[in-house]
Amino acid sequence: MQKDILLVNMSDMHSGSTRALTPNRHIQFQDGSNHTPNSQQQEIYKHFEKVGRTVRAARKDKNIILVHDGDAIEGLHHNSPEVSTHNIADQQVL
Repeated sequence: MQKDILLVNMSDMHSGSTRALTPNRHIQFQDGSNHTPNSQQQEIYKHFEKVGRTVRAARKDKNIILVHDGDAIEGLHHNSPEVSTHNIADQQVL
């Protein structure tokens, strides 16, 4: 018997931006720099957890297909100072 599918779409996470979702804890990067989530990121994280609970409740016995489109990481475009690290490898693991 084939399970139903729950399609979950995430977009434009911009990991590494100081204005994006980040783990809700102090982080030390490979280059030795540090980042502690600001109040905006803490609110984004609370919303992300709420969405996770909603997906969990909707899943029941369904398989999940997760689609991520848009910018996964912030990168180093426009020499923006709004990045928690300039190391792209660190941005990829956030």
